[in-house]
Amino acid sequence: MACSDYHGAPSAIGADPIHPVLVALPIAFLVAALATDIACWRNGDHSLALASVWVLAAAMMMGALAAGVGLVEFYDNSRSLAGRRLGLFFWQTPRQY
Repeated sequence: MACSDYHGAPSAIGADPIHPVLVALPIAFLVAALATDIACWRNGDHSLALASVWVLAAAMMMGALAAGVGLVEFYDNSRSLAGRRLGLFFWQTPRQY
């Protein structure tokens, strides 16, 4: 879907989709959790283990948010010609255009 297809979509800022931005955040949080786990293992500082738990919680919350926005963008394909041809809504039959 081109960026112009997102104009007016409920999960877009202007003509830019939000989902690609949100997907990067859980990945960064998971890398940070791995880094804090390795630092805790090497240093023996258990406060880093608590930081890792909080970073993992943030990764799960942002992952859920990214998944929700992704589903909204997936089901809001009525604006694109490809989405209308494929009929990706599970409760509708494909339309002929």
